[in-house]
Amino acid sequence: MPLPLPLATLLAALSQRKGSILIGTLLTSIFARIRNDANLGPEDPRLVASLASVVDARSPWTAVVAQLVHFSADHLALNLVALWQLAPACEVRGKGEVTTFLYASFQLLTLSGALFIGGLFLAARRFGVARAESTRAVGYSAVLFGWMSLQAAEAGPHAVFRLFGSPLKLPALFSPLLLIFATSLLIPNASLGGHLAGYFAGLAVALGGIEWLTPGLAVTLALWGLAGALFWKKAAEMEAAAASDPESGLLGSSSPSSSSTPSSTPRIVL
Repeated sequence: MPLPLPLATLLAALSQRKGSILIGTLLTSIFARIRNDANLGPEDPRLVASLASVVDARSPWTAVVAQLVHFSADHLALNLVALWQLAPACEVRGKGEVTTFLYASFQLLTLSGALFIGGLFLAARRFGVARAESTRAVGYSAVLFGWMSLQAAEAGPHAVFRLFGSPLKLPALFSPLLLIFATSLLIPNASLGGHLAGYFAGLAVALGGIEWLTPGLAVTLALWGLAGALFWKKAAEMEAAAASDPESGLLGSSSPSSSSTPSSTPRIVL
């Protein structure tokens, strides 16, 4: 007996998005964990990418973790919708294997985080841009823009798109850039630097510039990141215990300093 058309359509759509469903489930689970824990939020340096939380704290994995974090439901919803729309075209890359899609997503995640922090470092500590020093960002959209530029680059130099349906044709590589700048105009709190980092990460992956990040190395880095996160959590618990009980002598009686992390709400990467 054939399936009803709506159900068959839904199952077909889900079958095209296996890897994206895994990623969406991860993002949603992290969001739910943060919402249900009063101790987790924008002021937690472990969850937000910034010069203070990554460079000064010597915590490179934070640049990756922050891209999986969303503090608001609308931010998460926007990224999940974009992920759903991009998934069919992205997941057919590499013969449609889920592992290939997840591996490329990890490459984009890693490289976009590195480019974002590197850009902040140059802007703030080489050229004296004060705003870059206090900029903090979260969200998965850098990876989404990376997928857009990756697809555009792999479509070839002759691929074009029509601007708003007009006869005007522009190179396909301009399409993600236009969307990035439009997003920054429409959403003032969006991170232009974070989105551009994702765009250039996509170009690097498309051109083979990150082939050294093999699946084995990616797993190793992920495990080291997990170990670092667990160590940081344990250290934070010990510091909190020492602050509440100065006589314990664990880490002294000084309370954790809050001056190293800006107190303003992080700039949201959409």
